[in-house]
This record gives sequence, C-alpha cells and structure tokens, in this order.
Amino acid sequence: MRLNQWLVRAGAAPARRKADELINQGRVLVNDKLPELGTKIGADDVVKLDGQRQHLQDVSAQILVLNKPAGVVSSHKGQGGDETLFSLIPAEYADWKIIGRLDKDSEGLTILSNDGDLVQALGHPSAGHAKHYRVWLNRSLAEGDVWRLEAGVELEEGLSQFTKVEVHDQYVDVWLITGWNRQVRRTFEVLEYRVRRLQRLEIGPYQLGDLEEGKWELREAIQ
Repeated sequence: MRLNQWLVRAGAAPARRKADELINQGRVLVNDKLPELGTKIGADDVVKLDGQRQHLQDVSAQILVLNKPAGVVSSHKGQGGDETLFSLIPAEYADWKIIGRLDKDSEGLTILSNDGDLVQALGHPSAGHAKHYRVWLNRSLAEGDVWRLEAGVELEEGLSQFTKVEVHDQYVDVWLITGWNRQVRRTFEVLEYRVRRLQRLEIGPYQLGDLEEGKWELREAIQ
C-alpha cells in the first residue's frame, strides 16, 4: 500500500492529497527516515506523524451512488469549463475511485468507492456483474436487430454482446457485462441507429432507484 493511502486508512489524513502535503512537509517518518512520495508500506514498517506512531484502522468499504446528469464529465478535470461529477459531491470524497465511467453525454447511475478491491471486483468484466442501460433511439428497433444485439456486434475491441434486450414503446433496455468506452452507443451505430439519450440504471447489485438527478447518497457496500 502506498504511504499516502496508508495515512488515510490510519486516519492521519482525510485524503491522499493532504497525506502528500504531510509527507512533503517532512512531518512523516517511515522507520525513522524521511520517505519519498510513492513509498510503499509493508506490514513491518513503522510510520510516525509528528513523532507519534500511527496504526491502521479497520476502515470498511463504502459506496457513494450518484445520479449523474448528462453534460457532466466523469473525471476531476473537464475541458473548456465542463462541469465534473466531483463538483456534485463533497470534497472529502475527491479521492474515491469511479466504477465504470459514463461518458459526458450519458446519465444515470455512477458509483464511487473508497475501497480499491471493491472497485476492481465490481467494475472488471471478469466479475460478471451486468450493467443495465435504458436507451432512447432515433427510430424503432427492428425485431431482427434484437437478435443481432444478443448474438453480438463486432467492435474494435471485439464482440459487443448484450446479454438481454427488452423493447418498449419509447425506449430499449439492454444489459451487458463488458464496459468499453461508449460501447452501447457504438454498438447501435453499427446497426445504423443513433442514440438520442442513454441512462444507466444498474451495476451488479446496485440500482439507481428513485435518486434524483444530480443527487448522491452513501450506501452499504455489498460484498
């Protein structure tokens, strides 16, 4: 574990940026020596802050759920004055990792966590967690294209395959395991459809529910 992350887990700093400041100020010692940024801490290392030994706390995994509006960028920095999702949540969560980034034009369920293992377990396709999207198209989805979406459409990364497709009067619900960049949009583009609106409703066991647009809430991590 990197030193800045270790200090956060020990309760010595509220976020990794603050931990880096403490390290740069010379207030942190590792085995009675001044460490460098990026130093990794092992089980036998002794970490001190202002001369006081620090100890890891039992920090449980936490989840923050956000209903991201369209037009908001899923990163810390936007381009040309774009609003970022981190402007919608308190600064204390600025170091949390995003699970499955939505593109700027998409909306809906966005999950952040303070636990790297949970981020990997929930976000990586090998874990098998399905993502549920609601898609509004420029025209009705042909019956034959439902079969094509479930059989798979070739993209640059490989076969883009929806595990389930449900056609409704005004929109289409789709589920998929992979999460390539703009995958849903590009898959429909291959079949000559244009996505007018795209909303994510679920990632694995987590659902958007009735959370209002632009709002967030903390939820219990489901292991």
